[in-house]
Amino acid sequence: SSSAASDVYKRQLPQVCADIQATNPELCFEIVPQGRSFDLQRREVDIALAVHPPSTKRATLRPIASYDLIFACHESLLKGREDNHGLNGLPLTSYIPELLVDPGLDIPADYRDTDPMLRSSSVMVQWQWICSGRAAGLLHDFTFPLANGLVHLLPEVRFKREYFLVSRRHDGKLTSRLLEVLENGLRQEMHRLRSK
Repeated sequence: SSSAASDVYKRQLPQVCADIQATNPELCFEIVPQGRSFDLQRREVDIALAVHPPSTKRATLRPIASYDLIFACHESLLKGREDNHGLNGLPLTSYIPELLVDPGLDIPADYRDTDPMLRSSSVMVQWQWICSGRAAGLLHDFTFPLANGLVHLLPEVRFKREYFLVSRRHDGKLTSRLLEVLENGLRQEMHRLRSK
């Protein structure tokens, strides 16, 4: 079933790939979630959640929530290290470069001494690798309290980012109301997660 496939994708596949990569460090895994870009103008979707403003001027853009990207890893990854603050020498996870929708979501080159070898265009897969102690990487600040044993690396470094709700222009009162409800709900959920 589709739910079983989704569960395998989110839970088992990252672990299996990380196990293989740990014993074969020359291998680079890239996990790609099922998905594609949607065209608002062709009415493929009515509203989209985006991490960067769209290039089209025919869309209405609403910034809905700011967040920080922070460096993190599981405490188990730091065993035996004297310096627990930097990324140097740690296995890394990040996005697949060819599928990266916004370079601002990737680990800047000046903060690392190696390329990420566990890659996925799914932030949930990256989160799984970080929480299981397989790699260090960037986390959304509101997800940090959701897992035990995480360590905030380079705490003085935070990358400000924003979520946007995107819709077609002149879509009427119903869409405006839906956008408002979505905006409030997303802000409340991010606040709830941060306060855990």
